[in-house]
Amino acid sequence: MRRSISAFRLICLLGSLFFQPALADERALLKAAKANDTRSVLALLDAGADPNGRGAQGETPLMAAALHGNIKVAKALLQARADCGLSDKLDRTALWIAAAGSQTELVALLAKQDCAQATINLADEQSRSTALHMAISTFVKASGLRALVRGGASLTAKNWLGQTPPATCKQTAKRLSRCRSAGIL
Repeated sequence: MRRSISAFRLICLLGSLFFQPALADERALLKAAKANDTRSVLALLDAGADPNGRGAQGETPLMAAALHGNIKVAKALLQARADCGLSDKLDRTALWIAAAGSQTELVALLAKQDCAQATINLADEQSRSTALHMAISTFVKASGLRALVRGGASLTAKNWLGQTPPATCKQTAKRLSRCRSAGIL
């Protein structure tokens, strides 16, 4: 009996030696992306950190780059095969976060990715808004709106208020102008 316990402990110890560095790299990558530390993100990716590692709320390094509008980090993560279709615990993707943060360049970049196609119309848990709803509401430029529509964003999806993206466009003159330029109206 005593042998099996010590053998079990040995297996656990060896397992932690092999798997902890990878877990630490994932956490470090997420932490560096959240801190908007481009140099550390690039170094960790070069060292083999998983670009799809998740935090406690399901957030990924790409979501952190989207939050900060860091196009260089986002491109590096995508090149390292970060999955832009992943969502956090509130069903927000990196594209949704970029749209909510009015990050036009990142919206355009992410909307063109193959990984975004399956989730481009995913609505977040709180407002039931899609990335296109958010982009219109947060004044993403017409180029970002066009990229979302070209990427397959729905013009008929409704948010929690029952509004479609075209209805959201009509709320202010500034939105109306951008939506017309983007071909939404």
